[in-house]
Formats: sequence, structure tokens, C-alpha cells
Amino acid sequence: METLNKKLILKIFRVKSKSLFNIHNQKLLIDYFAAKNLTPSALFFNHKYALLEYIEGNPLDGMSADFPKIIKEIHTAKLNVRARNFYKTANVYLKKIPVEYLNSEMIRQIPTLFNIINKFPQDIALCHNDLNPNNFVQSINKLYILDFEYASINDKYFDFASIKTFLNENNFKDFTQKYDIILNSEKLHAYGCLLDLLSSLWCFMMNYPTMGKQSAEQMLNKIKDLN
Repeated sequence: METLNKKLILKIFRVKSKSLFNIHNQKLLIDYFAAKNLTPSALFFNHKYALLEYIEGNPLDGMSADFPKIIKEIHTAKLNVRARNFYKTANVYLKKIPVEYLNSEMIRQIPTLFNIINKFPQDIALCHNDLNPNNFVQSINKLYILDFEYASINDKYFDFASIKTFLNENNFKDFTQKYDIILNSEKLHAYGCLLDLLSSLWCFMMNYPTMGKQSAEQMLNKIKDLN
């Protein structure tokens, strides 16, 4: 939206999705990282709407010098934010999908995937949990991060798996070097499978009424062989 003096962003939280994230977490994180000039500030915020500062720019394209610094800044923040149980999240998503659309083989694989993940030591931190190029704004002089709707305490590998989906191999290697971390490839793959599972279930849950049965089955087939 645009006033006489400036542009603003008005976010309207969808009734269908707002129960899936923590409003308190989101406002706390926006205020914290806006104070560090890493995200647009919130001028107004409640459980229905958010009025945010508008920053002119473009989505993240490849690797930015600020990118590893922002991710590390998130992962090292010490804030009273709730943890997220992704096994519970997956089941919440499933419950919102009519049973006739569900694939029983895929449902049986979900506990197996979480059993695999639970074998790895955890690297717990504050995580964004929704990293993709569209959740960044590259202005002329600075990179900003957006949308803390799904942020929570989590294993950092969930964020690393997300980053790996949109950086090419060389840029991802550059990212890990600048972040200063050596990643366990098996654990990273497991979290990549978890990311595919949750992303597919979320998209399916949000769109199945209009996608039709064939499209719904294609969405589920994407995660058929995760393990």
C-alpha cells in the first residue's frame, strides 16, 4: 500500500494458515532483527494484520556477501522463542487434508524419516525455517531477510538444507566456508528429505481444493521415496 509519503507492506494472515505459526514468535523476532537493521520494522502487528516497512529491492539472486552473516546472526541469537516439533507439524498438515487424497504408503514413511533424523546429534539454535530467495530483499547497499512466521528453535540443518535448494554447488560451498561450518552430508540429506516432506504437505494442504485429485497425487508422489 502507498501513502502520500511512503510505501508500506500490508500482510493479511490467511485464516487457513495462521494457526500453523506462532504470532508471538514472529513479532518478537521482527522487533529484534529490525533493531539490528536486518529486517523491515513492523509499524503495526496483531493476529490478523501486519503493517511493515517497505524496502525497495529484489529477491536474493545467488550468493551475497551479507548472506552468511545474516544466517549466522539468526543462529546465534539468544531469544525466548519456542521450539518447533516437526513431527507434530507434519501430522497437523495431514489432518487438514481430506483422507481420500492421502497416500497411505507416504504416511507410513513419515515416522521412518523422523527415526533417521533422530539418530543424528542435534545442533540446536534459533532457525528461520522458511529460507528461500523470495524471503530476502537485496537493496542497493544491503541484504534484508523477511517473514519470520515459521521461525523457532530447531536444528540448524533444517536451514542449511533449505539454503542448499537454491544455491548452486559452488555457492553453497562458499556459504559453508564463510559461515565456518563443516556439514555432515548424511544428516544434510535427511533434513533435505524432511524439507521436501513438509513443503509438499504444506503446498498440498493449501491447494488441494483447487488443484484436483490428479495434481494432489503428483504432489504426494514427489515425496514417495524420501527414505
